[in-house]
Amino acid sequence: MTKILISPDNPKGLKLEVLLEHVRGDLMQRCAHIMDDQRPDSGIVLRNNIEIMGLLGQCLDRAHESAKALKRLG
Repeated sequence: MTKILISPDNPKGLKLEVLLEHVRGDLMQRCAHIMDDQRPDSGIVLRNNIEIMGLLGQCLDRAHESAKALKRLG
């Protein structure tokens, strides 16, 4: 049923925390490309990406917490 995340129907899928780490890494690379760009729109994009990376960090914390709980469940 899932297309990206690991599941019984998609055993080659990614764990949620791995997917979030990939997305955060991609955003970091994008930020590096526009960091020195002084145009106002680049600043907007950079600020938004930085905020999104913070939110992804919070999501990663929850995903790791869930993974630990699932491991305890067996």
